[in-house]
Amino acid sequence: MEKNRTLILSGSLYRAIFTVSVPLIINNLIQQLYNVADGVWLGQLGTTEFAATAFVFPITFLFTSLGFGLSIAGVSILSQLIGAGKPEEAKEYANHLLIVGVTVGFLFAALGYALTPTLVGLMGGADDLYMHSVTYMRILFLGYPFVVIYFVFQSMMNAEGSTKSITLVSGVSMIVNIILDPIFIFDVVPKFGVKGLGLGVAGAAYATILSQALMMVGGFFLLRVTAKEIFFDFRGFRPNFAMFQKILRVGLPSAVGNSGSALGFLVLNAFIARYGTDTLAAYAMVNRITGLIMMPSMGFGGGLTSIVGQNLGAGQKERAKDAFRRALMLSVALGVVGGVYLYLDRVAILHFFIKNPSGSMVSDAFVYIGYSVAILPLMSAFNALMGVFNGSGRTDYSMRMTVGRLWVIRLPMIFAFQHFTDLGANGIWISMLLSNLLTVLYGFIVYKTVDWTQPRPKKAQAPS
Repeated sequence: MEKNRTLILSGSLYRAIFTVSVPLIINNLIQQLYNVADGVWLGQLGTTEFAATAFVFPITFLFTSLGFGLSIAGVSILSQLIGAGKPEEAKEYANHLLIVGVTVGFLFAALGYALTPTLVGLMGGADDLYMHSVTYMRILFLGYPFVVIYFVFQSMMNAEGSTKSITLVSGVSMIVNIILDPIFIFDVVPKFGVKGLGLGVAGAAYATILSQALMMVGGFFLLRVTAKEIFFDFRGFRPNFAMFQKILRVGLPSAVGNSGSALGFLVLNAFIARYGTDTLAAYAMVNRITGLIMMPSMGFGGGLTSIVGQNLGAGQKERAKDAFRRALMLSVALGVVGGVYLYLDRVAILHFFIKNPSGSMVSDAFVYIGYSVAILPLMSAFNALMGVFNGSGRTDYSMRMTVGRLWVIRLPMIFAFQHFTDLGANGIWISMLLSNLLTVLYGFIVYKTVDWTQPRPKKAQAPS
């Protein structure tokens, strides 16, 4: 811990960014591979099975965002306490984070399981797409508590800069998921001829939650070894409601922002579903690829959260700003390279994911890929801005960016294009490009004009 803290506070910034961010990049890549693995195997069954896993992603994202907001609060609060040299206070916050995590995990798992059929129906799912989506989603909710509790462990390791530990746990979990997927999905495992369970879409979901349970258990034991100075200690524990309040005050805007974004994607999926399963499958396939390409910028954003938090806690505002500038340049450069690669190799990539794609799906996917060349650098800048605002505890700005991008700009634009133009599916891709552009411009305006290094002011209380 001390070595990472010294590097973050006084070492080479580029080295600090790579030391903290590269394991997060690998970890994000691993997390993305969960869905990619499911999609690749289910794509062998048919387009509808493949589309179902992507169709329910907004629901998954909606509920995961609630837990992820807790993780952001943990990284922001704990990293600033570490930077300020207050490990005992950080340990107290860790106890309260775990209590909130367990409560959120089980409460929303039950809620999500009950609401899944209604949500899938509201999104426009019908026939086989509805059936596969509900099956897949309900099983995933059984593993939701594992994910949220792991987020608490992850926030502690991330706050200290011990990101290699996160990567190790996620890597093992992902390997288990990839091994279990074909065994659970198929009657006979392709290429190996081994007898499987033949559970189809349900099998992919069961493989995922088993690997998530392993991830939670592994995270706990690894945290026990690597984070000796900041760990849970409930001996003589007394609830501190001021700490609960601060966790919610910092985490809630992030949770609301990401949840609002997830709801927006839920509505977006409903819009896209009106163009047919082929367009939905094209959207899902390209998003899976761009999601992989975005892993570096997401890692840099996550690394910035702890780097900015620790430096602000130590009173080093200019170093925090310098870290943002350097991470931004790295992120955008990699976004440009990734977008160009995606465009040049689009044919091979498409056929890797879908065994026998239809003509209309291919045409929609190629057009979306063309727009993605410009979207990827913008999303890289978006992730850097999110990292600096989250690290400073100004999650209210992160919330405005995530919610505004979809609800204020993208969805109204898609609705207008769909009802008042003949652009067809092109209206979706244009709206995605413009919404990302305008959101990033807003983020830079805030960064330049507002003192985001200061804590968010509390609301004034009415005089008694």
